[in-house]
Amino acid sequence: MKSCKPLLIGSYYRPYASDAESLAQLDESLTRLPKNCHIWLAGDVNLAGVEWPSTNIKPNCPSPAQHNLFIDIVANHGMSQIVDQLTRGENTPDLIAVNNLTLVNRSETLPVISDHNAVFAEIDIKPKR
Repeated sequence: MKSCKPLLIGSYYRPYASDAESLAQLDESLTRLPKNCHIWLAGDVNLAGVEWPSTNIKPNCPSPAQHNLFIDIVANHGMSQIVDQLTRGENTPDLIAVNNLTLVNRSETLPVISDHNAVFAEIDIKPKR
């Protein structure tokens, strides 16, 4: 893999009616990770009030403080959110955040038979032999 750093892949689900505690736990978990690795975090964060990739909060957002907290957590851990397509109706609650954009070739969504589109990313890594 480029630069021979470990790749850590994680999943995060934030319940829709969740308070800020779930985000605080996410922040704590990211803080505990080693600093010398590639990090990929994907999941349904149920924060549909953000316009990605601009990070503008939508005017009708029901919980702007939690939305801004998530944006700050991603940024504070040196990560970037890479999904720029709608994943559920007119929203993007399904995200992938990475701390090394140079590994990302592209990200896209695929329609599926549920209320969310599938999200995927194509990355540029080569395993050690």
